[in-house]
Amino acid sequence: MEYKNVDEVLNKLILSYSSIVGLISRAMEHDKIGGNKDMGLTKAQFSLLQLINSLEKVTVSTLVAVTGTSKSSTSIMLTKMENDGYIKRVPAEGDDDKRKVYIVLTEKGESVYKTSTDNFIDKFNEFYGSLSAENKILFGNIIENSYKLFVENREEIK
Repeated sequence: MEYKNVDEVLNKLILSYSSIVGLISRAMEHDKIGGNKDMGLTKAQFSLLQLINSLEKVTVSTLVAVTGTSKSSTSIMLTKMENDGYIKRVPAEGDDDKRKVYIVLTEKGESVYKTSTDNFIDKFNEFYGSLSAENKILFGNIIENSYKLFVENREEIK
């Protein structure tokens, strides 16, 4: 499929990402172990938790850029998550810029991430099992092409 402009591609990418995050959030909410309320995380905080887990050397600025939220909103959420024990701020070391502070998951944050991932896998299996054969092929192609583009060609994207 060819798109008219980059905004159209970006819009579909954002909607797809939001749908995936929504699927993960619903998996957390509907499972008796690890629902958002049990974990004490809002959907926005859970999204930050996912990003922190998946990105290397995450700073507040990186999270602001990726999420498109304001620095103050992001900082408020991070402070709450830090106070609740899900994340911690770690000063840069070594040859890194000493002014930088990285956000990392604590043991509690990693545990919540693992529990939610396990719940998501269960819900994803239900979702995938409900797809028609044609949609399973379509979904497989999307995943395969996304993997090739974003993982195998990671250096090219930077």
